[in-house]
Amino acid sequence: MYHEGELEAQERAGERQIGDRNGKAMSNQIIPGAMNFIERQAFFIISSQNKK
Repeated sequence: MYHEGELEAQERAGERQIGDRNGKAMSNQIIPGAMNFIERQAFFIISSQNKK
């Protein structure tokens, strides 16, 4: 799920286990229960990745 640079940063920070856990929550869809929260935010950042 993460690119090589992100994985290296997680390793250096000692956060790889947290990254692995958080990666399980990543999806190609926004879950309906999150929409109300997202709509109330001042800004929203979204990212995508092209399939290789």
